[in-house]
Amino acid sequence: MAANKFKETVAKHYRYFIVGGLFLALVIILVVFLLTRGTDVADSDDGSAEGVVTSNVEVPKDKYEVDAYPNVNSIVTSYMDAMSVGDSDTMASLSNSLSDERRAFFEAQAQYIGNYSDYKCYTKKGPEENSYIVLTTYNLLIKDEATKIPGLLSLYVCTDTSGALYINNGDLSADDEAYILAIVSQDDFVKLQDEVQLSYNNIMDTNAELSAKVNELRTQINSDVQANLEAKKQAETEAAAAQAAEEAAAQAAANATTVKATDNVNIRASASTEADQLGKAQVGQTFTRYEVMDNGWSKIDYNGQEAYIKTEYLEEVAEGATSENAEGNAAGGRNAGDTIKVKENVNIRAAASTDSDILGKANGGDTYTLIEETNGWCKFTYNGKDAYIRSDFIE
Repeated sequence: MAANKFKETVAKHYRYFIVGGLFLALVIILVVFLLTRGTDVADSDDGSAEGVVTSNVEVPKDKYEVDAYPNVNSIVTSYMDAMSVGDSDTMASLSNSLSDERRAFFEAQAQYIGNYSDYKCYTKKGPEENSYIVLTTYNLLIKDEATKIPGLLSLYVCTDTSGALYINNGDLSADDEAYILAIVSQDDFVKLQDEVQLSYNNIMDTNAELSAKVNELRTQINSDVQANLEAKKQAETEAAAAQAAEEAAAQAAANATTVKATDNVNIRASASTEADQLGKAQVGQTFTRYEVMDNGWSKIDYNGQEAYIKTEYLEEVAEGATSENAEGNAAGGRNAGDTIKVKENVNIRAAASTDSDILGKANGGDTYTLIEETNGWCKFTYNGKDAYIRSDFIE
């Protein structure tokens, strides 16, 4: 069989068919897809492509029409204007899909593009009713450059059930793929591609400085795209982790019960007697318990952090005592604003823990105004600072 004319054309114009191509981005991604999976496309007498993948829809041989459909021109213009400034949200709204890779590419490219201009739409009827295969020529400016660079973009424009046009970036049937393969390889479209490339090559050949800058930008944009995709992936991972933690916390709160210590017992940073000691629970001190673990420990809230006490030293508080300090308040009848009186000499602490800094010493009979009582400690103001004394030293 003679050499595959269409494959040779694609090989010759390969840069056109790459979605990530910067200045000559002929974005018919299905062509790349078909070629990479090994579709065998052969010559035909009319210049179109035929082969293993064939369309059940008749492929017309009409020459393209130029700017023949105002509604098609309108959506193409809106899509390309959005592309030129990296407005991927607008591009997505005008199409049926826009992958993360494409978003990242167009957003990165826009940092270096001044504008797109001089659009001209070369249109042929598509395989579906009221659909169009559109090759759009345009000129672009790189920022801080005065020379216009020719470009070529292909789009598959379809009509939805409401009659509105959209850019079809996917969702193609085998018939669609075969039809478009045949259309884009017809002589008039291939000639148009050649004309754009010739114009592009002439500019690059006569302007070495611009050509070098184009090559540098291609490399830079590829680097930016990878960085953007990695940052997006990291952000999604972190968001998923945060959501999982939030859901776990909500589930734990829903299963929480109020318990009290039945003995003076150590509070640990993890479920082990070897773990760091965060404090000591006093008899009758209450806590919010989130989980009874199979290893004999209970997960509790201690001063806003996750902590652990052996389950054997805890018992559930009778229904109705719902807060961490409910048991202490019920026993002492203490509320914010009450005057509390020290029973005997005791250290005044900077936090509700015997391991915290000592701010001073209270003598038996000293009185203070209670701010709150929680987890077996009374909070008050001492020398202008928040201070704490254990509740069992308060009358």
